[in-house]
Amino acid sequence: MRIILAMLLVLSLLPYAARAMSAEEPRGKIAGGPCSYAGYPGTATIVSVKEAPPSSGYSIDRYEVKFTFSPNDKINEPLVKLEGAAFTHTLPGGAYPEKTYLEKNGIKEGAVFDATLKVIRKGTCTPVLFDFPSIR
Repeated sequence: MRIILAMLLVLSLLPYAARAMSAEEPRGKIAGGPCSYAGYPGTATIVSVKEAPPSSGYSIDRYEVKFTFSPNDKINEPLVKLEGAAFTHTLPGGAYPEKTYLEKNGIKEGAVFDATLKVIRKGTCTPVLFDFPSIR
């Protein structure tokens, strides 16, 4: 009797499972779609370079790099607050850079780099980014 009840329960749930499976998004589709940005050229000035705190979890010395950004033209964007702001320069993935990276790219306090502030226009990516064409 228990086996018959269990089988009836499973059979009664099959139509719901089939409907749930057919409602899934097709594989390969990107949620949110590709992202696009508006770019605002300007300059970035390195205001500090100091060793990352030991609590950052790195096994080798990494450095926290702070910079300010000055646009070439006025920016009227609700997501952008530049006045008095210092931003942190990190590697892709959010890691602090190593000393060799700093030396290779000439990153030191007072250095000035061409940079582009990017503000999202379409998609679900990071809303505000900075691009440094001469830093790789």
